[in-house]
Amino acid sequence: MVATPVTTPEPQKMTVETYLDWEPRQDWRYEFVNGDVLAMTGGSLPHNDIAINMLTVLRAQVRAQGCRINIADAKVNVTPSIYRYPDLVVSCDPRDQTATDALRYPKLIVEVLSPGTEALDRGTSLRNTGRYRR
Repeated sequence: MVATPVTTPEPQKMTVETYLDWEPRQDWRYEFVNGDVLAMTGGSLPHNDIAINMLTVLRAQVRAQGCRINIADAKVNVTPSIYRYPDLVVSCDPRDQTATDALRYPKLIVEVLSPGTEALDRGTSLRNTGRYRR
């Protein structure tokens, strides 16, 4: 008997259109980065506490300015080929006030760093938005 090598196919890239059609039908949330689909994992309780504290501090002021503030499950279209689920997002753009699928004109994106995601959140995620500031 001769052993046959097993090969795993390279993951196929997905188009933006396919992702936008496919992702709402999934049980889990997925981010989209230049054709790659990334499964979102749950955060820790301290991670959640920090995001809620940020929401609590910002909500009244943001709403008073006519802006929209969303947390965790709000998909953000940060570039034509990148869709992310940040921990908190603020948009003051009138075009986002009635958005139902993704915010497209964020004013503020907040990511709570954790040891497992810090490198991605500080590096690739922010640089890919074209809005990276330290």
